[in-house]
Amino acid sequence: MRSHFLPDPRFLLACAAGATAMLSGTANAQVTIASDSPSDPAYTNGWPAGANGGFGFTAWSFNGTYVSAVQHAMDSTSPYNHLGLAWTLYLPNGNTPGDPSNGFGCDPNDSINAPPGPCGTGPDLSRSGRGFAEGALKVGQTISVVVDNPTERLFYKGYTVVLTSGGSCFGYCSCCTGVKRLRVGTFEYFTYGRWYVDSVEGGSPPLFDTDTAAAGMRLDITLTDTNSYTLVMTPLANLANAYTNSGTLKNSGPIDWIQFETYNTDSDFFNASGPHVAPNPHATDLYIGSMTITEPDTEPPEVTARPAPNPSGKNVPGAKQTAANPNGFFQLLAKDNSDPNPKIYVSDSASSFVAGPFANGDIVKINTDPNATPEQKPMSGVVQAHIIVNGTPMLYATDVSGNSSTPVAIPIQ
Repeated sequence: MRSHFLPDPRFLLACAAGATAMLSGTANAQVTIASDSPSDPAYTNGWPAGANGGFGFTAWSFNGTYVSAVQHAMDSTSPYNHLGLAWTLYLPNGNTPGDPSNGFGCDPNDSINAPPGPCGTGPDLSRSGRGFAEGALKVGQTISVVVDNPTERLFYKGYTVVLTSGGSCFGYCSCCTGVKRLRVGTFEYFTYGRWYVDSVEGGSPPLFDTDTAAAGMRLDITLTDTNSYTLVMTPLANLANAYTNSGTLKNSGPIDWIQFETYNTDSDFFNASGPHVAPNPHATDLYIGSMTITEPDTEPPEVTARPAPNPSGKNVPGAKQTAANPNGFFQLLAKDNSDPNPKIYVSDSASSFVAGPFANGDIVKINTDPNATPEQKPMSGVVQAHIIVNGTPMLYATDVSGNSSTPVAIPIQ
């Protein structure tokens, strides 16, 4: 529990975390540990390596990208980008659909935006990744990303979202140090755009690139144990068609890096010189709209009561008074890391009576009378209620997740 009643950036993202809970099926409110989006001021001038917006993540790295390091941009204009402003991975030097080196021949209907050469200039790969500022992903935490994927397909090509241990990328080049723990993506080997997940347990129902490209897709991965996960892929054009999966992570080590990569076809919206729309463009690029890390809310609200002025204007106590309050008027205060409106209660140490609920900032009058019947009576004006208890009035608060603070005594005279 944090001391003082000060704004918390995680608290400001409670609504976004609530959306995570709705899509991933979790019941409790979520606390946002990390969050970033392309609209952050850090990306006003583009998306270079080393940029770092939001909070809770480390800087972006494009380590492992080839043939050219310049394969990352901001996009908001492509008709295939349904996410608005988005981080964009593209291949300016790639194969076009039907690469003859794979025995499939060039597609005469494809828009050519690659440098000279039949069917493009060969294989390419664009990577972007970053670590977690608070360390490795913890059991119970969920990492969520929103992406919009290409639908142009090429044999032995695809795109992936990867969680790794050891940072950076994994495989394909000596610059990579990470070890793959979980990979979600597409790979064209007579799969016709079907998404896959590294899990022998499988999932249902199957999703295809056309399902998730219609409006984008939200991917939620929750670490359920050191080596286990649950996963939900939700096509934003059809929430009811969400794909669910649970399984065992590959290899070993703490998950401390997320990576996006495309090794699909040449871009129809960017070439080696930068933005350049080809004639008759197709869906060729991978767009990223947001990313967050959340965890279930298990922290109770913080609660206190401070002496409040008598509405009649008499016997106004000091603002920081902690001794007995001669008025019996108190302002009730509560703050929670995920619930903007925790409910405040006043219980009676000498009976089962409980008064409330009250809201943050409410003013009440409290009196102790061992011979009276405990009760809560309405009052007029700014005072919400007159509370009478037999014993010591005890203050606590409960948030939307059901977390209750330990009752604390309110000193009255």
